[in-house]
Amino acid sequence: LAFDASVARLLKGLPRVDWLGVHFLADKLTGRANEDSYATFMRALERHLDAHVRTLSQQGAPPARLIGYARAWDEIRELARETEVFNFDKKAMVLGAFERLAKAEG
Repeated sequence: LAFDASVARLLKGLPRVDWLGVHFLADKLTGRANEDSYATFMRALERHLDAHVRTLSQQGAPPARLIGYARAWDEIRELARETEVFNFDKKAMVLGAFERLAKAEG
C-alpha cells in the first residue's frame, strides 16, 4: 500500500518531477528480487495515463493535447521493452518514464 501511494504521489505531481522521490522509487524497482514491484509500477503508469487521458478527453481537451500522452506511452513501452530484452538498468527506464510523462504534461 505504501508503495502504491508513493507511486501515485509522484505521478500526481507531474509535470513537476520530484527527482529525489523518483530516484528513491527507482532504487526499489531494480534487481531480480524486485520484479513484482517493477510490474506493479508499470501497471500503475498505465492506469495513471489511461485515467488522465480519459479525464482530459471528457473535459474537452483537443486531440492535439492528447497526442503527447500517446507519444509518451509509446516511448515508455519501447523503453520497457528494450530494458527487458537487453537487460538494461530499470532505474534508467523509470527515470526516462517520468521524464517523458513530465514532457507530455508540460
